[in-house]
Amino acid sequence: TTNEAQRLKVDLEKAKETIEAAQNLVGKLEGEFYR
Repeated sequence: TTNEAQRLKVDLEKAKETIEAAQNLVGKLEGEFYR
């Protein structure tokens, strides 16, 4: 249904944001580590 598709889309957006935030964090940690 359209409703389910919409929910999946929202979940995907959230997952993408979470992944980007995690990669950001990892990048910061690596920056600290190699300094």
